[in-house]
Amino acid sequence: MDNNSAINTKVNTIDMEAMQRVSTAIEHWIELGGYLQSGLKLPSAAEEIGVPRYQLSSWLKMQGKHYSDWITYLRINEAKRILKKNREWSNEAVAQHCGFSDRSYFQKKFKESTGMTPADYLLTLTD
Repeated sequence: MDNNSAINTKVNTIDMEAMQRVSTAIEHWIELGGYLQSGLKLPSAAEEIGVPRYQLSSWLKMQGKHYSDWITYLRINEAKRILKKNREWSNEAVAQHCGFSDRSYFQKKFKESTGMTPADYLLTLTD
């Protein structure tokens, strides 16, 4: 193994270790519901997660995700959980809880993600 290969291997190991730390920090942030804040931009999310912005961007790239799509995915999953648990909540309340800027944007993103409106989703749920 030449010096360049040894250096590249060491850099890749460090990168993988850093990405594992980022993954762990992100998992913790998700458990705490950090993604539920309205208007959350990548720099603020990175700061709250406790990682440099470039590491969050690198982690997202490794996952094949864009920041806005990832946050929307997390929020839609929370919306589905809330709709199952609290069927009486209005779309406005669900949108607000999940960090969406308004009800109509929430409904649009929900339909894009699930192929149905929140009301139609509720009809698919069984007790």
